[in-house]
Formats: sequence, structure tokens, C-alpha cells
Amino acid sequence: MAELVNLARVLHTSRTLAGWRGDAPGCPIATGPLGIANPIILPGWAEADLLLGSTLWEVTTVTSLDNPAVLVRALWRLLACAWLDTRDVYGIRAVGIYLARHGVTMSWGLTAFCSMVFGGTGRDDAAREAFLPLARRLARADGAEPPPPWVPRERILYGSH
Repeated sequence: MAELVNLARVLHTSRTLAGWRGDAPGCPIATGPLGIANPIILPGWAEADLLLGSTLWEVTTVTSLDNPAVLVRALWRLLACAWLDTRDVYGIRAVGIYLARHGVTMSWGLTAFCSMVFGGTGRDDAAREAFLPLARRLARADGAEPPPPWVPRERILYGSH
């Protein structure tokens, strides 16, 4: 219980929560729900930690940042969840990581994040196209409904699919 209280204290004193709610100086006050806890990206197979607006957040309580592999896995998981939202149900346009024990957040636009992950090689679309069939096969093998085919956002917005 004491650990949860300390995590809540860090969340408050770091002003992270104020930034998320829009209570930080210069931000309009948020009305309505803050976001979605544990959005189910792919029923029975993939769920994320937190969705605030159009940003998908990975919340981690790692005690030490000495092992970068933990953060790398979290960041790849974020990208996978964003890509699994093939019908744009959640409108994910950015991803972020919240290091709860440290009260630190970092976020990136999804396009910039993909470019960073793939070293600016322009292979982002090809990587997503290679990932989705593999994810479909693995989800199906686990007994989950596989993600539907990816539909470009423009087709969703303008109904041409």
C-alpha cells in the first residue's frame, strides 16, 4: 500500500497528471473523462495501458533504468499496439512512456516514432505490412480474433472503403 501511495505522490508532484488533465499553466481545463485505462486493442490478445486523447501510453514501474532492454520492449509493445489498431478505433496518433517511479513522461508523434525506430530509412510502411500478417497468425494460434486488414486513415475518414 505504501508503494502505491508513493507512486501517486510522484504522479502528483511531478506535474505529470496536471499536464495530462490540462491543469498545467497555459493549458485549458479538461472536462469529461481523462482517457481510457487498459484499452483493448485486439480482444483476447492485445491490450495497452492507457489512452489519453490520441496518445497511447505505456505505464511502467521499473525500479532502475540501468537495463535498457526493459524500455526497448515497452517501446516496441507501444508500436505493435498502435499498428494493431488497424481500423483506427482509438485514433492513435502518438505514443508515450510514463516511468511512474520517476515521474517522467516522454511522447512522440506516431510517424516520428516510427521514423526514429527504423532509423529514418522509410521502411515504416513495409515493416507494418510485414508485422500484421505475423500478428494475425499468432493471434489466431492463441485463439484470438486476428486484426482486420489495415485501412488507411483517409479511407476511414472519408468512407471510401
